[in-house]
Amino acid sequence: MAKRKQCQKVTTRKPSARPQGGGRFATVTRYLSVIRPDHPLADKDGRVRTHRLVLFEKIGDAATVCHWCSRKVHWFGAGHSELVTDHLDENKWNNDPQNLVPACRGCNIARKQRAKTRCLRGHLLQGENLYVRPDNGTRQCRTCKQTTFKRFAQRRKKREAAKTV
Repeated sequence: MAKRKQCQKVTTRKPSARPQGGGRFATVTRYLSVIRPDHPLADKDGRVRTHRLVLFEKIGDAATVCHWCSRKVHWFGAGHSELVTDHLDENKWNNDPQNLVPACRGCNIARKQRAKTRCLRGHLLQGENLYVRPDNGTRQCRTCKQTTFKRFAQRRKKREAAKTV
């Protein structure tokens, strides 16, 4: 019997930042950032994401209200009271002050979810396949929900059969 040759797995590492010209860097998430270690919004490495910097200069560091639901938010809040910079046109490279608004984390997540047209498994989120939860308004794929429920029911049957034996 011939021995199979084992292939070595080749891994490539993403650079932590790539230069965008003019001293600006895009982080791994592809948001532009600038180096300002003395800024209140700076990360541990001294970088501030440009969209946060522009909105900070526009509205200051005082507490404000969410553009969408009027909830009180501030820069250093926790949970839903944390101020998140939201791009009105959904283009994270457009850092024009007119395009940036303060939002709470809940509204920012809800806007991103409403923009989705497909679930994680690729099913369309429209018509009969779309289920909107009445308690929190999140959108879910009916096909995926049914598949998950069937899988759960089969496991439960197996457990009950094992208990009776």
